[in-house]
Amino acid sequence: MENELRLIDQIKDFQKKMAALEAYLAKHPSDSDALLARAYALAETKQYKSAKNAYEELISNFPYHATGHFNLGLLLKNIFSDYDGAKWHYEKPIEIYLRYLIANHNLAILLEDQSKDFEGARTNYDKAFEIAPRH
Repeated sequence: MENELRLIDQIKDFQKKMAALEAYLAKHPSDSDALLARAYALAETKQYKSAKNAYEELISNFPYHATGHFNLGLLLKNIFSDYDGAKWHYEKPIEIYLRYLIANHNLAILLEDQSKDFEGARTNYDKAFEIAPRH
């Protein structure tokens, strides 16, 4: 299954890639990597509403999918200006995987820029620095 997904990922033509992903998902509907790949491909091609729906489907089937939560947080913040939703989806991967560096960093930026929660931002910057002190 993993090799088949790698081959699908290499398809450059969006329509062909999506057709291959949908065919793969028809055979393997509970493959979280394929669901993530579909959501990501939709976001890459600026089909943001469909990407949002695809990330929500992934998360509804796999509530502890840290990358799905994180990517949905990015989409909510950067495209939909839904800062509360983004915050929630940045916090979720940190709950799932405490050492999720980029989620800590992005949550800190969101808290600082949107919420003016400088203490919360500082806490998350500190966590990110603790995880990767050289970054």
